[in-house]
Amino acid sequence: MAISNEALTTLPHYLAMIPWRIRPEATYPYMVFVCASLSFAWHFHGEPKWTALFYADHLGAVMWLVYDLQLAAGLSEKGRECVIVFNTMTFLLYALSTALGKYHSTWHLFSALKCILVSVIMTGD
Repeated sequence: MAISNEALTTLPHYLAMIPWRIRPEATYPYMVFVCASLSFAWHFHGEPKWTALFYADHLGAVMWLVYDLQLAAGLSEKGRECVIVFNTMTFLLYALSTALGKYHSTWHLFSALKCILVSVIMTGD
């Protein structure tokens, strides 16, 4: 069975755990691991709508956003603004890809880049 592009393009999100290696007590890498794994699983299983996996994947995405915003509150003003702007852009591009019904794999790659950048900001601020 071939793995879909949608499933494969979720994998770069795991790279967002790397900047946190300097803070081994941090919980953020666990959030990354759980949410990226849920997304991979949902896409791997063919994106079944209205299932427990569907809700877990989407709830994980919302929880990750909330966690980003919570951690951003403790950053410098510049760091906080970057986290908010990056997350807003990612959400808007998600909405656009959903409305168009295509480019979801491309959106995953953008989202992964956002996640990596946010991790770098949070660990370096």
